[in-house]
Amino acid sequence: MPEHQTDELDQLLDRVSCKLSIQDFNRELSRFWTRELRQRKHLHEIRFSRGRCKKLMDEIQPVAKFLRWKRITSGHIRFQLDNRVPDCIVWKKGESTAQGIEVTVAQGKARFYMTRELAAVGLGRGFMELQDDAEIEQFEGAFNREADGYTTDQALDSLKAAIKLCLQNKNDRKYGGLSLLIHGPLNVMILPRQRWSAMKGDLIEAAKDMPFREIHVIGDGSKNPICFQIK
Repeated sequence: MPEHQTDELDQLLDRVSCKLSIQDFNRELSRFWTRELRQRKHLHEIRFSRGRCKKLMDEIQPVAKFLRWKRITSGHIRFQLDNRVPDCIVWKKGESTAQGIEVTVAQGKARFYMTRELAAVGLGRGFMELQDDAEIEQFEGAFNREADGYTTDQALDSLKAAIKLCLQNKNDRKYGGLSLLIHGPLNVMILPRQRWSAMKGDLIEAAKDMPFREIHVIGDGSKNPICFQIK
């Protein structure tokens, strides 16, 4: 990692790696984004979920959305920010045991290539069928072609496959008793909100034998993300 001076991103990562109240967590995150949206100091890293911003975009932001969705406003939280399991621990007010949360990203490779295209030409496609287990050559070939239209079934099938791949990759006994949070491109730019519920039944069936206590899917919308529970 290149040398850098301590800045507000370092401060945020340092704060969330310690046990702090959920109110303080929300304040720290809001303070960071207020400054970042004004200064754009970390724009490239944020766009591509790289470097110091990888944990921010792939773990901290999805958990923040999860807390808002579940209306968890009191208690405490801490992020591991390393390779230990789980990624995050939440102590809900009034509950005697902590909730461990493991976070994973659906269609992370497609997100990278779509972001690269958008940054390069100023325009980008909002949908890509390829999954994270596809070869680099397949992604390169797909993005060398003009974007095609897609049907509702294509969008649903693609995201179902992406989420099922996440489940497959996390099907390990070491996650027993934890909550799994899958963050992916479910948003109203691809399909209207009500259409996404069509794939919930298939995902519930796919998740039924997973070792996790709970499994949640959360979309990448910033204000009102599409969210549902599949276990």
